[in-house]
Amino acid sequence: MKFYLRIFDNNHHWDEASSYDQGVYKTYEDAVIEAKRIVEEFFTGECIPEKTAGDLMASFVMYGEEPVVFPDEPKNGKRFSPQDYAEEYVTKICKNN
Repeated sequence: MKFYLRIFDNNHHWDEASSYDQGVYKTYEDAVIEAKRIVEEFFTGECIPEKTAGDLMASFVMYGEEPVVFPDEPKNGKRFSPQDYAEEYVTKICKNN
């Protein structure tokens, strides 16, 4: 089975015209590693003392990129949530809540 990573722009939420394919991965885990990297990249340089985790999440929801993992065959299983991961990540990188 292959896994496809498609990136959606939160500024144009689920607008196919502003989305793009990031790549094809042999495993779900490989696709998720790349998806997490994309989420983390959004926050590079964003975590400054004046910004709280809530501020960062608000920015991500408005302007971040949402990587979505699609299997080439539909099946029940794990689903990567870019927003859940972003919340987990900003909590880890920011000391302010």
